[in-house]
Amino acid sequence: MASNGKVAVDKLKIGATVSIKLKDSGSCEGAVYTVDPVTKTVVLFSAAEKPVTQDSRDVRLVPEHAIDSIKVVKPPDAKDKKALVAPLPAIDVAACKKRESEAYEAMEAAMAMLNPNASAAGQACFDALSKTLDCSWSGDSINVLDQVRVDAPYTEDACVSLDGNKSSLERIRKIVTAGLKKAFNAAVAEEGDGGARTASSRFWGVCWDRQHKKWKAQYSDADGKKRTIGYFDDEEEAARARDQAIRDAGLEGKRRMNAVDATGALVPKRSGAPNRLDQDRGDRSAVVAPDQAHDQTATTSKFWGVNWDKSKRRWRASYTDADGKTRFIGNFDTQEAAAHAVNAAIRRAGLEGKRRTNPVVDGQLVPRVRTKVPNGHGPAALRKKRRRDEPAAAPSPRARRR
Repeated sequence: MASNGKVAVDKLKIGATVSIKLKDSGSCEGAVYTVDPVTKTVVLFSAAEKPVTQDSRDVRLVPEHAIDSIKVVKPPDAKDKKALVAPLPAIDVAACKKRESEAYEAMEAAMAMLNPNASAAGQACFDALSKTLDCSWSGDSINVLDQVRVDAPYTEDACVSLDGNKSSLERIRKIVTAGLKKAFNAAVAEEGDGGARTASSRFWGVCWDRQHKKWKAQYSDADGKKRTIGYFDDEEEAARARDQAIRDAGLEGKRRMNAVDATGALVPKRSGAPNRLDQDRGDRSAVVAPDQAHDQTATTSKFWGVNWDKSKRRWRASYTDADGKTRFIGNFDTQEAAAHAVNAAIRRAGLEGKRRTNPVVDGQLVPRVRTKVPNGHGPAALRKKRRRDEPAAAPSPRARRR
């Protein structure tokens, strides 16, 4: 133990002024502030070489293994111990009041952004728009720059121009389309079903991560170890990423996967089924089959401009432009989303009233009415009936000579 014969490291008194000779031929001097009994480190306080304030001091930590010898320059006394305690700074009451006032103003501004009567989708839409634009609530509608009003259900079709400026209307529609989905998914994740916060997912291998505030996708590898795939804003996106990771690992049929119906949509697990990743280890041959009661096998769309794409297993949206050419808009997971895209594309092309659009009543799409023709009454059946009722034609003279 390092000592000069008079004192050891663990025998130093708090407040004593000591001079320490180091093994690297250096030295240091100061008042002992404390000694760490575990690491045998001496903490010295000394007058600051470059003082910033009147009470500025230099602090130096000297470990025992670096000490060659210790010399006590001045024994401690009550005055020295008191000098080691830095005095509390003076409280600026005016600055505290200013900070309090600013905090109240910030809180009032934040409360003005909330609408207790709006739905989760409406609040999410407002939050997405207010990040870059000046917005305010007008009842249940969102007023953006006094130029555009966004009504319930806060979709692209619900944007109404207040000044007739088409460019500003188009800009707001793009922001609503791009930002609403992400913001709404975050709001739903926070509130859960029915407004209660939930960490459980509707799909296998997906759970809510409170730290990242995103959906976490995991699976068990061939050795039974849990592997994190990533964090996602959308719950279904996380489920699809997990299923793809299982396929890439060659574990399809050996791990529980999320089933999809005939339309390519994910089928949620049964209500009350445990969402345990260890389920992968228990029954490695169990693969969830689609629930026949919820299996949507219909691939015929209920809306205009929407049809089922067999190759991509998604709903395809398209419309006919002013030149009569069919324009492809995109593929969507639901036919409702595809129908909204058709309406928006026709409106952007200036063909509203010239092309058939899907009507919206109270924010809900109205499916088109299909008139079902009874069996035996279609065009083909009528032609067959007409040929059957017509008298047989007389043979031609050439046929008689033969």
